Amino acid sequence: MNLPSSVRYDRRTGLSIRSILPSHVRGRIDKQDAGLYGVDGAHRVIQLLRMNNSVYHLVLSHNKLGNAGCVMLFDYLRSEEGKRHEIVEISLNANCIGDEGLLAIARYLENNKSLTTLFLQHGAELVMLRFTLAINNSNLQILSFTNNANLGDVIASTLLPNLSARNLNELHFSGCSLKPTAMPAILSYITSPRALSLHILKLNGNPFGMNLVLRVVEILERCNWSITLLEMHACGHSEGILDGSDSWRDYDRRLSVILNRNRIFGKKTAEEALFLLRHARPALLAYGRGQNKGVQARLPPELIIYTLSFLAPSLSAAQHIRVCSYAGKGDTLPSFGLSMPTASSHQPIATFLWLNSSQQVTPRGEEARTAWLRQVECDRYEPDQFEFIIEPQ
Repeated sequence: MNLPSSVRYDRRTGLSIRSILPSHVRGRIDKQDAGLYGVDGAHRVIQLLRMNNSVYHLVLSHNKLGNAGCVMLFDYLRSEEGKRHEIVEISLNANCIGDEGLLAIARYLENNKSLTTLFLQHGAELVMLRFTLAINNSNLQILSFTNNANLGDVIASTLLPNLSARNLNELHFSGCSLKPTAMPAILSYITSPRALSLHILKLNGNPFGMNLVLRVVEILERCNWSITLLEMHACGHSEGILDGSDSWRDYDRRLSVILNRNRIFGKKTAEEALFLLRHARPALLAYGRGQNKGVQARLPPELIIYTLSFLAPSLSAAQHIRVCSYAGKGDTLPSFGLSMPTASSHQPIATFLWLNSSQQVTPRGEEARTAWLRQVECDRYEPDQFEFIIEPQ
């Protein structure tokens, strides 16, 4: 799939990356508030899909597709004809979707490797577990339930306790009527290994109260190293505490320090992982190829892997093993000659992973780095031990 040329800032790692959306705007269908209703509306969308060779961005917010239209549309996207569209973003806000529609979306999500962003409203409680399990088996990176006031309880009771999507980077729960009783589920999730990939969490406009808002900051400081953007605006209004008050400014200052810490640690982890890969390649690839010479021939690979860990002290033991495992596989080598690669756009993506992290590379090289960092789970700082927060319901 072709990727775009525009560069944006990645708040998770501190690196600049390009948007995941394709460069050609012809791959976008925007039918927001277009009067799409039920099966007839879904048929109109399907006709547009058939008229395009590839569609990557599908915006259908503020229509009334309902259950029947949603089922028809997603059954088509799951068909052999529909699969040619490697859709990366779907927006379905305000489409009157209930149980049947959410189940159709869940079936589409299962083992889907292209969709990364999904905006939903008016999801149904009865099928949330099936929907959550589908998310866990997808490549979804951004999930938004913003302004979904009917789902506050089910988010806390079903979605968060069962959510373990390793690629999920952003969660938007603003305006979902999450009550103070939902806070234990939120804290349990963001302090567990299940949320290691989560970098952005939006909880604006939920009536938690200022005490619980401060509790979140305390827990983040102790137990979370991956979140780099947290929004909890208008969460203290139920107690008369407005954004901009002295209490809120104190909270904002404390939170800013914690989020900056996570950004710095995440950027350092990414840089050291790339540095380790560069030096682990020649140290590990000789084994099994009959090229062992000198002192290296007398050292077991376990000792070499341990020695390499001093090159990347910020990495956890698990991250270090993942990088070394990747570096020691010959089939991950880039295809180039004897000379070291340069930042040429004509080289295979894997070539860019050889470059020192301080060298300037093309946007395509940045894409390769970002994708590889996610693959080996080094796009964030990862502690060797976790402090789990399990609070009484």
